[in-house]
Amino acid sequence: MTAAAPLAQDAVTAATAETADRAGRLVAVEGIDASGKTSLAELVVAALVGRGERALLVNRATAPDLATGYPGDHLRALRRLIWEYDADARTSVLGFEHWAHLIAAWFTALDRVVVRPALDTGHVVVADSWYHKFAARFAVQVGLGRATAIFRDVTEPDDVLLLDVPPEVCAARRAVVRTTEAGEWQGLSAEAGGFVAYQSRVREGYLAMAAESGWTTLPAAEPDELLRLVDAFLSAERTDGSCAQR
Repeated sequence: MTAAAPLAQDAVTAATAETADRAGRLVAVEGIDASGKTSLAELVVAALVGRGERALLVNRATAPDLATGYPGDHLRALRRLIWEYDADARTSVLGFEHWAHLIAAWFTALDRVVVRPALDTGHVVVADSWYHKFAARFAVQVGLGRATAIFRDVTEPDDVLLLDVPPEVCAARRAVVRTTEAGEWQGLSAEAGGFVAYQSRVREGYLAMAAESGWTTLPAAEPDELLRLVDAFLSAERTDGSCAQR
């Protein structure tokens, strides 16, 4: 962790108090690019529904359709600006501050119009990558303390599931690698092994946050084993009330 660790601990304490008052729960599924976050998030939602829970999957594909009218259109516009670009685009030319504000805008808007209303009505919201992915990425550029502070107004999850898959495994899954996935901001490229080098540094940020906040970490596993791990996680969450306390 950086020198901002005491501030991060204060944020964890505040988040623990905040989560205790919710009707619903927010579970974030995190991991480096191509780690299998979407498949894991879908597995968690299916398992929750099977247990009789009202579960809602939230990601950049589903989010705009979960908000009606202008808020949905606004989320679509933000999604286009943030994610719909050519694989070889040099996003670094716009600068760190631009991307920090733009991505923070996505998560604060999504939080306000989709996530918080769902939590208020007792849903279990499963986020297929919450803000932590970008905090881990930004940390490579500016350090973890500054990176997490960018998202200080975004709702903290009750628990985070970190799918910890080696970057080498993830690289083999990627047919097309975007510059942003391969460390373009650090002068790396996919052809020079940039994906593995950059994702290794992003992984370090993830593991630091996991250690700081007591996340649940899952290893790379076959679907049947992953299902067993998810079932064990949900059983422990039901017993403990909230895994954020573990």
